[in-house]
Amino acid sequence: MDRLSELAATDPAAAILQGYEAIEAELRGILGAVELGEDQIYLPTAAVRKAAVARCLAVGLTAAVCVGRYQWEGTFPIGDAIDRRVGRTLRRRQRASGRQHGQAAGYAHRDVAGANVGGRRGNDRERESREDVRVRVISDLGGPGGVPPSRAGTVLVASVDVEWSKNYRITNGNRAFCYSIVWLRLPARAARPVRLNAGLAFQTTSVYLDNDDERTDLVAMAAADIAAATEAADLIAGHQLCSDLAVLSANAGPKVPAALTAARQAWHERRTDSDRRIIDTRFDAGHLLCNASRRLVDVCAELDLDVTQPELARKSMTALHRDWLTSADTEARERVTVLNVRHSLSTALVALRAAGRVAWTAPLNVNAMIAKQLPARQVGWVGHPTFRALVRNGRSG
Repeated sequence: MDRLSELAATDPAAAILQGYEAIEAELRGILGAVELGEDQIYLPTAAVRKAAVARCLAVGLTAAVCVGRYQWEGTFPIGDAIDRRVGRTLRRRQRASGRQHGQAAGYAHRDVAGANVGGRRGNDRERESREDVRVRVISDLGGPGGVPPSRAGTVLVASVDVEWSKNYRITNGNRAFCYSIVWLRLPARAARPVRLNAGLAFQTTSVYLDNDDERTDLVAMAAADIAAATEAADLIAGHQLCSDLAVLSANAGPKVPAALTAARQAWHERRTDSDRRIIDTRFDAGHLLCNASRRLVDVCAELDLDVTQPELARKSMTALHRDWLTSADTEARERVTVLNVRHSLSTALVALRAAGRVAWTAPLNVNAMIAKQLPARQVGWVGHPTFRALVRNGRSG
């Protein structure tokens, strides 16, 4: 703090535009890994790091004002200054650490790419000002690229689903705005399919756009999760995964992340892969089904997975997403977030059934699994009476 105050008092512009290394050196002691236990490490999220840097800048600039070295009119945009100078550096560092320390305790809900000195809570139910916020991340794995800790004698499954708006009238007109990856674990050497009575525990990372101009950031985060799945998962699932990967690639900008290119190639070669690591439940679950429809909701209904979707009772997903972009309707965003996680989770269950690894006789209530794993304090829609009624009254396994 003293070093920052000195720097700001001497040259406030340098404190904002050129002082990052000095600031980070001051913060290294408090922002380093904090040991939680014998094998658990918590690395601060990008938002935590940026908020800390923002607070330091606020202290330094206040000191500069007190000694008459600096003044400004209106509100000084600390969040914008941090974002322009160090936002991408912090985000990149967080992605790298997530792969190594995915066992960070608890859910992190952060607004990536903005620093809010006031510390606005991620689960604020009021309509929010999105001036400093761009990409919403909810994760119990430390963020994009995070992987559950390895565990001997188990099979790790990753399931990915991407939501995108459709525009077939122009080339590459489809636009991704939300994705999730769900991770599940099963015994590795079960003599017969694991019989599920009440679903499976899972972990997830969910990412949602705040503004359309941050789409390439969302693609980069999705690529980090897909790369992590490629490296760590024994089975990767998606429903029409080829289309999700194609949309992400088209939205990537001038350079498509290598992880997306590799995943698309692996999808095309999945049926010649002796390990059968990729299962696309739109195309690879036909041996379980009698009906013609391959829509995910219809596949789930035929396999006795209760995936009731109250989110779409009055509005389409496109309309809900539009409400979020135009009116900052938090509940609309949360409805789509839950819908997307439900897609990833139900896809994982169908893929495991198709692979002969799990079975169930009584209907499984996927919404009950979501209610158990996604805390309402992070996704308010999970605590809404309409959603809770699905858990109380819906079919359960």
